[in-house]
Order: sequence, then structure tokens, then C-alpha cells
Amino acid sequence: MMKLKPQNTYRHLCNFAATATSRPILQAIHFTPDGHIEATNSHILLRLLNRIDSRVDPLPDLALHPKELREFEGSYPETSRLFPANFTTNWYLSRETAAEVAKYLKSLDKESTVQLSISTDGMAVSGKGSEASFPLHGLSGDQTTIAFKCKYLICVMAFIADCSPMPVQFRALSPIRPMVFKIDGLFEGLIAPVRTK
Repeated sequence: MMKLKPQNTYRHLCNFAATATSRPILQAIHFTPDGHIEATNSHILLRLLNRIDSRVDPLPDLALHPKELREFEGSYPETSRLFPANFTTNWYLSRETAAEVAKYLKSLDKESTVQLSISTDGMAVSGKGSEASFPLHGLSGDQTTIAFKCKYLICVMAFIADCSPMPVQFRALSPIRPMVFKIDGLFEGLIAPVRTK
């Protein structure tokens, strides 16, 4: 059975949560009544699926500060509605390739915007005056180019490199809709694009 690395997932959930925000509840790690654990800063989202057995007793809807372990007041955002229902591009990325992408991204300005281009030639990642190409698996659908904030794409790639037990499915709809990454039954997440026009 596929498993995440529990010693690492907590650190990555913290990376996906907000550090400073006008919405304090986004600093929380959210435990859902369905048994999922999630975190978002409104630009990136990570949801670990079925991490708590919800069949025994109904679980509370709980938002905890990841370090202080205090409960936040208020309602955590309904994250399920953020996932697009349809996609035009689908591909897979291995954890080894994700590690190489993360390494390349860390050499760039973290606050910069990077372009992610998906084609039959692979995945090209480009920043200011720099570009690197990486292999893909199982590409289907349209070619696409999407822009992201570098520091948020690093979080996604670092999580996959560190925690994923197998290649991760990526799905995209358009340059203005979130890109989704997932392994069915294990985790799902998304990263919001940056509009360049």
C-alpha cells in the first residue's frame, strides 16, 4: 500500500500554510470531518487524503496553529470548490524529476515569475534569462504554458520530491486556472497561476 512519509509531511504542510496574512485562519493546518489534513496560503494548497479514520466517530472541523497547537476561531475556506472540474492537459512527473526541478528553481529569484511549458518534448521551466528542460511521462491533451511564482512552485516540487512514493499526476485547464497535482487516494493539491498579460 502506498504511504507518505509522516516525518516529512508535517514540514511540507507548514510550507503550504500562510506565514503572515490578513486572514489568520490560513496560518492553520485544517483537519476536516472527512479525515483529510490540508493547508493553503491561497496561492498553493496541499491536502493529504484520508489521514484520519472518520468511520469510527464523526470528526470535528478543526483548524490548528501548526506550532502553537491552538485552535483558530472562524471557518476554514471550502477548498474543494477551488479544483477545476475539467482539464485539457494531463501528464506525470517522477519524484526524481521533481527534485531536479526544485533544485533548478532554487537557483532563481524566489520572488520572480517562472514559465512552465508542457509539450511532447517535455517540461521546460524558464526564468529570467535561464531555462531548463525535464522529462515527462504519459502526456496527453494540449500543449500549454503557465506562469507561476517561483517560491510557490518550489513548495510543490519539494513536497513531491520528498514525500511522493510514485510519479504524480499533473492536470491543467488553462493559463488562468489552477494546476492540479495528485495521487488518487493519497494526496491532491494545486498551485494558482500568475497572469502575465
